[in-house]
Amino acid sequence: MPIVGVVVLAAATAGLAAVTVLVGVAEKPSKGTVALLQVMTLLFGVLTSYVYSRISARAAALEIIRPHARAAIRRMVNLHEALGRQTEALTVHFEQLEQSSRDDASGEAVVELTAVKWSMVGLQQLVTEQRATAADSIEDWRDIVPDEVSKILSKDSEAANG
Repeated sequence: MPIVGVVVLAAATAGLAAVTVLVGVAEKPSKGTVALLQVMTLLFGVLTSYVYSRISARAAALEIIRPHARAAIRRMVNLHEALGRQTEALTVHFEQLEQSSRDDASGEAVVELTAVKWSMVGLQQLVTEQRATAADSIEDWRDIVPDEVSKILSKDSEAANG
């Protein structure tokens, strides 16, 4: 466990600091020994700080990103469900158009334009719902990584414009 390593490093640093003080206040301290202990204490202290800051930064980053990730996942689930509804709607619309078809004078199956328009309106509403969910998801990620979202959106815009 990483926290155990930090505790061990902190204890070693505190121990070295205590030994450094004891050696430094001795009757005739060896300057080389005191200097070596001070350097070791400094190095252990810096290493302890580094390891602890990495653990703390990772935990803080996860806490910051977790709510946004939850929202993004929720939106992806909504999009997935909406695509399922769209698949079902396509099937229903195709069946309804087949049922409303009639044979023309040449024997070809034709469908009234009004029936096709109503089918398209229904499908358009489903697509609008999905686009709104996708837009919400994009805004969720814009809060976290605005530069990346802008890059991706500009690439998409360039691709759409040819």
